[in-house]
Amino acid sequence: MKKQWVVMGLLMFAAQAAWAGGEKGSGGGTAEAQLLVVADNLATFVQQCGVSPACGLTSEENTLIQKIWAELISRNPVSPIEFRSEGEYPGFFTINGVVRAAKTNLVRGATIYVNQDLLYPAGPTGARGPISFAAMAGLLTHEYGHHQGVEDEGTLNLLGAKVQAFMSGSYSEVFRQDLSVLNFETYDPATGATPHAQLFQRDDYTLTDITEGLEEAIPPESKKDWLCLKPVGFLIRNLHSVRGAAADAGDGYVIHRSQGNLEVACLVMKDSNHITTFGRYQLRISVRIDQKLIIGKDGMGSFTPAKYNGVKTFEFFDCTDPKETRCH
Repeated sequence: MKKQWVVMGLLMFAAQAAWAGGEKGSGGGTAEAQLLVVADNLATFVQQCGVSPACGLTSEENTLIQKIWAELISRNPVSPIEFRSEGEYPGFFTINGVVRAAKTNLVRGATIYVNQDLLYPAGPTGARGPISFAAMAGLLTHEYGHHQGVEDEGTLNLLGAKVQAFMSGSYSEVFRQDLSVLNFETYDPATGATPHAQLFQRDDYTLTDITEGLEEAIPPESKKDWLCLKPVGFLIRNLHSVRGAAADAGDGYVIHRSQGNLEVACLVMKDSNHITTFGRYQLRISVRIDQKLIIGKDGMGSFTPAKYNGVKTFEFFDCTDPKETRCH
């Protein structure tokens, strides 16, 4: 029986690049790594869209979202994601004369093929960078919709666009070459929207979620404010590089440092879902990257591939302290 491919159009790729570095073939696979992170978290994203009025789903769309969510959390069967290039495999993504962004089959667990050539659009300056997390979530939502037996492209284009718009309004992403933060909100009908942050470390191999342990490390005094009855989440704003390294690449590793404003979200009234954020602390994140500088016989130097080895530290600076000089 001839396979019937269902495809995702170019709608979701109108989003601007999140940052200008990491183009495919120049340090490699930034968008691919980010898309796999989105895939791992897609169940949360679509579930939040399903319960939030901000997503604007019809009853039929909500039913479909719940089916997609059920497939994602069951992971039985798991849908592999494979990346291919239309340029390297001419015609693979071409349907009715149009090059498509992705394709899959009308069955749960079917492989989702993603067109690498369309993952790195040109930004306003002409530099290429990966599409946004929101666009990736819209793309994958569309493909998982096909797994529920839905063939109509218009229906899934609209559903994917709603998920993308929801994430664009609820999520913000700040990407640097090595570290990125994803600020987002989860929604609960009983408590409303609650902010959260996730940190991702990129090396030459993959993208790693390094958020674990951060919330526990936040100083208790940073959660105290006369308005704050109960801390419920946090955000990281203005993430930027900090100059200086604790070790030279000649030692076989380097320490990357980034710093940003820590904003703690607090419940401010009992028996209410009113949440506000306040921040007096800055957070410094240090991660160890294994990378060695090798000097050749010709005296020229080259670096080995960078690899995050799991070592990280979180430091907090009270910026209301006049003696604290590390806040900036």
